[in-house]
Amino acid sequence: MKKIFTLAAAVLASFSLWAETIVLSEVTPEENWYEVAGVGRISNKSGSAFSDPDMSCEGITGFKTGSSYFTIQTYAALNGIVVTAQSTSNRTIKAVSVAEELSKSAPSESNVEFELIGSNESYAVPKNECGNEFTLNFKDGVAANSYIQIVFSGNAEIVAVEFNAGTVTPSTDPVATVTLSGDAEAYVGETVTVTATTDVKANAFQWLVNDAVQEGAEAAKFDFKADAAGTYSIVCKAKNDYNEDWVVSAPLAVVVTEKTLVEQVEIDGPTVWDWTKAASVKEIKWTGEQKDAEPVLLANVEGMNNNQDFNSQALLFSGEYPVRDSKLCQGHTLIFKTKVAGYIQVVFSNTGTKDDPRYVAVNDVVNTEVGSLNTKEVESAFIPVEAGEVRINGAFADGTRQYLRIYKVTFGVGEIPTALINTDAEVKAVKRIVNGQLLIEKNGVLYNAQGNVVK
Repeated sequence: MKKIFTLAAAVLASFSLWAETIVLSEVTPEENWYEVAGVGRISNKSGSAFSDPDMSCEGITGFKTGSSYFTIQTYAALNGIVVTAQSTSNRTIKAVSVAEELSKSAPSESNVEFELIGSNESYAVPKNECGNEFTLNFKDGVAANSYIQIVFSGNAEIVAVEFNAGTVTPSTDPVATVTLSGDAEAYVGETVTVTATTDVKANAFQWLVNDAVQEGAEAAKFDFKADAAGTYSIVCKAKNDYNEDWVVSAPLAVVVTEKTLVEQVEIDGPTVWDWTKAASVKEIKWTGEQKDAEPVLLANVEGMNNNQDFNSQALLFSGEYPVRDSKLCQGHTLIFKTKVAGYIQVVFSNTGTKDDPRYVAVNDVVNTEVGSLNTKEVESAFIPVEAGEVRINGAFADGTRQYLRIYKVTFGVGEIPTALINTDAEVKAVKRIVNGQLLIEKNGVLYNAQGNVVK
């Protein structure tokens, strides 16, 4: 993209003498940062031209990969930032507050959006009354040593950035205090995240558990998981380039206990398992030995709900995802027990586009009335079940077990909503329990719950 700096220079010359300005065409990056004397530094992903191909939002919540962004590190409180940019077409700029772990900045005024207008020599113009023309004002300023990100939704090129702040010498203060925060209780095998906060920015961290240094734990956050019950003392050491030695936090005591497992319960009436209500987390994925292991009671799985909306204490699962995308499970087996006969209906789909349809099998009998070749949700037929164990599997027509995505399972009692066998709809089926077995009489013929003729 052709760079035109004449307009940028004219625009920037009109701002307050208190401002510090960096024109990217006039500086050489050092270690991927452009230094602004007394105010801060600016960087992008590669440290080269500030254009879309070199920048992405990978890892930044709320923005798609492919959007442009740059980061500003400030040494002084800022009243505002002026962004001068150019584009071949209308684009949008969004101002974003610093990432939480680095945050010492006040929030911007509602993450103000800017629009690039025109082509080539365009510059950022505010879309609302957040501040003076070309200026993004921050509420209460931005504290020293904070980070700010400006994100572009499209193909924009930044020409210059002006910092509206006085001349301030960068901080040379050493770290003086380290404070820990995190849960003080956990179950065996549960991960607890502990965060270290320092009074000034630290660039080195070391974590200890019961005085033992944790290899590879060198960030401000530490994920701790205990394999046995007990009380664990967690300490963090931190420092920056101006410290002679580590600064040590007060210990955080984490009490770890064994989680009491619950037993499976039987149902005795209508029940719906809807996976939009199944969990407090978006996804639980099993790998290694957990995947496809013996069915596990969902009430004992961390993150699964067990309440009036989702009775996970009645449901066993085996597969890969007890919950996925907050709306389904993905696996090959679901099991519940019922004290009464009834019927089930399953909302399901295949796991992708396949050549052969997959069906719902109940207690090893495949129901081929409704199959699925892709990930579009379908409803199975109403399938009768007797009292006792009800095992739901995904299967090919020949009974070979397969994965399904299951969105909802409904168990009902009483009159079955639809016919269970292919006979004339005008002929009413009569259902009754004989010696604890569900039987269906139609056209003078007696069938069991699997649709087989009873002689």
